[in-house]
Amino acid sequence: MTIGYRAELRDRLLAAARRHPERTALWVDDRAYTYRELFARADTLAGRLDERDEPFCLVYCGRNLTRYVAILASLLAGKAFVPMCPTSPPAYCEKVLKRLDGQVVAVLDSGDPDQDDRLRTMMAPPAPVLDHGPGPRWEGEPRRPQGGAYLMFTSGSTGVPKAVLVTLDNLTAYLDGAIELFGPTCEDRFAQVNNFTFDLSVHDIALPWTVGAAVYALPDQAVYKFPALVREHALTFWLSVPTTGVSLLDLGLLRSGALPSLRRTLFCGEPLPRRLAQAWHAANPDGELFNVYGPTECTIAVTSFGWRPDQDLPDVVPIGWPYPRQEVRVVGADLAGVAAGQTGELLLRGSQLVPGYHGDPEQTAARFVELPDAPGRWYRTGDLVAHDPRWGLVFKGRRDDQMQVRGHRVERLEVETLLRQVLGTEAVAVVGWPVAPGGLVQGLVAFVADTATPVPEMRRRISRELPEHLWPSRIHVGPLPQNRSLKVDYPQLRRRLEEEA
Repeated sequence: MTIGYRAELRDRLLAAARRHPERTALWVDDRAYTYRELFARADTLAGRLDERDEPFCLVYCGRNLTRYVAILASLLAGKAFVPMCPTSPPAYCEKVLKRLDGQVVAVLDSGDPDQDDRLRTMMAPPAPVLDHGPGPRWEGEPRRPQGGAYLMFTSGSTGVPKAVLVTLDNLTAYLDGAIELFGPTCEDRFAQVNNFTFDLSVHDIALPWTVGAAVYALPDQAVYKFPALVREHALTFWLSVPTTGVSLLDLGLLRSGALPSLRRTLFCGEPLPRRLAQAWHAANPDGELFNVYGPTECTIAVTSFGWRPDQDLPDVVPIGWPYPRQEVRVVGADLAGVAAGQTGELLLRGSQLVPGYHGDPEQTAARFVELPDAPGRWYRTGDLVAHDPRWGLVFKGRRDDQMQVRGHRVERLEVETLLRQVLGTEAVAVVGWPVAPGGLVQGLVAFVADTATPVPEMRRRISRELPEHLWPSRIHVGPLPQNRSLKVDYPQLRRRLEEEA
């Protein structure tokens, strides 16, 4: 039951705090906070949250203490937290707030009071903004368990983000599997690298606080500092997208023995190139490296592959085997199973599978399906895989126009739709580029025709309206090539980019 899981997760968090009151729970802004200090602040905010009937808590904060207090308080009070970055464009914030439909309380601490005030004006109907400062501690039980852990927004082909509500059942199931597979202890120190609107950040936060370990919030936009910070704080757990690792590699920071303290490294969110795994092993020869995979709809990660240097692997590291108590299927276009070794679409089910898209039954029905020979709901990932008896699942690409760009799931149609709206022209095409070895998409290139708008003005409009991960790194202006069906010839656009490289 949801309520049972809810109570169990809350009890785990509180038990960890009681067992380890003087251990570091969080390091942020160059200061460490013990479990006693962090939970005292979170208890206060949890009490204020519990007084409200709204099921969601909007967390609009920089990478600061308030962000982590608000997340912890939401979990303790049974509210689903909704992360929103202060760097998000106003148009995106308005779309998210519209989806929340007044069912939200807010905690605002972007670091800029004027920016906080601007967000207040967007909330219609107005949402109560809770004080996150000191106050009397609250140690009661929530009045009405909501069952939600967090609400994440993912890419949608219409330009409207899809809202994925992850329940406390789902999160608890993920934590159980991660503890079983990776063995974190209270002695561990987790690097918190990921943007908190990306669900990998929930692993960075919830997993260590469940076992009494420490969370180290590494600064935004400081990739070049990461190896030094790993050494300075003797960090032992790392999870990031492969793009972050590739950036470290390209900067020459993965020197032999550069990451000596790490016990476990997990890469997720994009294809993992074999060359990166090899370079990371050289920098961290005594640690273990895992390639994990999972869409937001299946709670952070749902398959795992343990990499070893003696394996004769393909250029893209396999995604491996399902987490404990989760199931996978590889099917053809008719949703019937395919033979071992054949490529098909990956379907997932189990206790990590979310109920669907919040407020969107149509999308839910399209992506969450039932199979005639396997009762229960399955999620259609859209990812193509093949099963290998040695390595488990091997990633083969997408069946649609979706890409993983710097860890964010991006739909080409969504980006094109948004660019058409922003630039006021229908003649827009987008290509994922460059593509690193192993199929790792590192950015987006936009092709725009039939417009008199100068490129600097296009960039100004895009930065004002679109989230940063959707900004094209380059904009080409000129006629768009067409194929025989008079559709945009995307292969020719890719050839142009290859010729320019």
